[in-house]
Amino acid sequence: MPEVGVEGADALPIKDDRLWRAPLVLGDFVDELLWPRLLRIPELTFRPGRIGLAFVGLLCILLIGELPALSGIEGSPIARGAELNLDAARALGASALSLDPQRILASAEALFVGAPGALWSEFGLWLAPVGIGMLVVWAIFGGAVCRSAICEDAQSVTPTWPESLAFSLPRWSSLALATIAPLLLVGFLLGVAALIGGLLAVPGLNIVGAVLFGLALVLAVLAALSLVCYLLGAIMLMPALACEGTDSFDAGQRVFHYVLHRPGAMVRDLGIVIALGLVTVGVTWLIAEGGIGLAEACAAWIGGGTASAVASGEAAGGIDGVATRIASFWSGALRLGVGAVALSFVWTGGSVLYLVMRARCDGQDPSEIWMPTMIEGTLAPIIEAQRDETPPSGSAQGPTEPEEA
Repeated sequence: MPEVGVEGADALPIKDDRLWRAPLVLGDFVDELLWPRLLRIPELTFRPGRIGLAFVGLLCILLIGELPALSGIEGSPIARGAELNLDAARALGASALSLDPQRILASAEALFVGAPGALWSEFGLWLAPVGIGMLVVWAIFGGAVCRSAICEDAQSVTPTWPESLAFSLPRWSSLALATIAPLLLVGFLLGVAALIGGLLAVPGLNIVGAVLFGLALVLAVLAALSLVCYLLGAIMLMPALACEGTDSFDAGQRVFHYVLHRPGAMVRDLGIVIALGLVTVGVTWLIAEGGIGLAEACAAWIGGGTASAVASGEAAGGIDGVATRIASFWSGALRLGVGAVALSFVWTGGSVLYLVMRARCDGQDPSEIWMPTMIEGTLAPIIEAQRDETPPSGSAQGPTEPEEA
């Protein structure tokens, strides 16, 4: 049998009737999987820079939530909103299990209409500055954490926190709009559908309303589909902008495309992220609460009941009251740190999930992200664009000095 090879002493002959293949190993299968990248999220979450950014962002959000207290309004929109939405979400889940359409519609109305209405009745015009302030803070610090996590996961480069903020600060409006634009779209679609439905109650125009009711159904279906896509992909909206260096419209379009293109993979990967988040934040919370409990027990062991009351925040009046507030400050700071871990996980998890879904749907390597040396929204280097815009030699470039004789 003839052998075909390269001449030379070190040439290895290659059989012409078969092709040699390396044996398959487990790594060949694991390397092709994308979901194991999600397992890095807890590790990326605990980077000090991201925890610090999340801590400052959460603190600013809580301080903004206390603004209504300046006018004598008791309570915080954050705590009240969380309470109302949690109760409405529980009712919606119970009605969904009952498979009763009327109960499901009533629970959905309580969640999306009743809860905001109750907040408005309690806090009034304060909701506008509080909501806008929280959204701006969320965009700035969330965008910074997302950019930091994407750079490390994609290219093993960890920006400092000033570099991360330098990315998000000029883009705060786009980051904020990317967060709420899908909800604004849902509200617009439902508003138009409601106007069409309102024609059914007007004598003489109810015929027009009945004719247009099909359009109202289409708009309602689109609103429901957009809401589902938002619930599944909201965690990836800011990471999309931080990864691509694009605008809010393109970020939303990308995320909705990934959700609709691979819904099964989206649900599975999001479930993995949620499970990792519950474990990560849960363990962090247990460690923090255990540390607080141990500190209080140590204080009671040495100082008795008085020290225990001061450490646990139960003492009041006089010097003991001042000491209680100081001790409560440190306990509150530690609990706030747990919240910072949760926020860091949400932003970091959304960033890694976006890279995974982009690679799965578009086939784009996770390492390909926008960098400051590229044109915004593309992977084209700025140097190449400037070279294309440079006028060729010999073209008119303005007056020149006359040559000396």
